[in-house]
Amino acid sequence: MVSTESSIQATHGAAAGSAVSVRRYVNDEIARIGTRFDAGETAAFEFLCECGRLGCGKFVALTLPEYRGTTPGSVVAHP
Repeated sequence: MVSTESSIQATHGAAAGSAVSVRRYVNDEIARIGTRFDAGETAAFEFLCECGRLGCGKFVALTLPEYRGTTPGSVVAHP
């Protein structure tokens, strides 16, 4: 039998993982749309923090080349 605390932790972990996945999807769309602008390689775009904290609303300014060099979950605005 799984304890209620373990169930809550598992649910929170799954929600945090989903948050990272959704934010990565949004960030990929920002990068895709950003390529349509003639902004050059030095223009910064605001990407969502992919920390996994459910209430996080921070942004990270990156150029498109910088973003392309990231992996899912690595765009983080804070420690």
